Amino acid sequence: MIQDIKERAEKYGRNPDNIKAFTFLNVIVAETTEEAELKYEEYNRLWSAEAAKAQYSGSTGYDLSKYEDKDAFFEYKHTEHGQSRAASLTKDAPRKLTVREVLNKFETIGRSNVLVGNPVEIADSIQFQIEQTGIDGYNLAHLITPRSIEEFIHFVVPELQKRGIYKKEYEKGTLREKLFGTGKKLLPDDHTGAKYRNF
Repeated sequence: MIQDIKERAEKYGRNPDNIKAFTFLNVIVAETTEEAELKYEEYNRLWSAEAAKAQYSGSTGYDLSKYEDKDAFFEYKHTEHGQSRAASLTKDAPRKLTVREVLNKFETIGRSNVLVGNPVEIADSIQFQIEQTGIDGYNLAHLITPRSIEEFIHFVVPELQKRGIYKKEYEKGTLREKLFGTGKKLLPDDHTGAKYRNF
């Protein structure tokens, strides 16, 4: 998908290297695989399906409490909320889902949405995703705040740094310079937004 986006952009005169792709990442990590699996079971015991549905409703604009016909297909509709999250269960899903199937997805922490394991296993999975998809980075989600992020920093970051796929220091300057390199403070000239610089 990422390669397809970059190829399409190039056809429209954009430099594909100026497009960065990020995705969400949920991680449950511990020193050993067994400990990570126990942690996953613990999180599932603490999980609230109703809270997960409410969070999805708020982030997508799809009020799940209003869907009465559970056997109807869960259809895409445009809202002013999160488009990719809405599309993931509608137009971008591998097949059409019923309302019942969508609601069932919130009953537990799905294994397809979270990496569970020891630091080496997590780093292996991340490295595989980067190499296979061309993903440029992740927005690290957190099941427990701030514990999930602290454990990722403690266990996974050193392993990724050993492999050379996680920075040991950042570029100086703006966020754009950190992503694209020193001196690249502005949108590139081939970006549509560049023509509005002087407004």
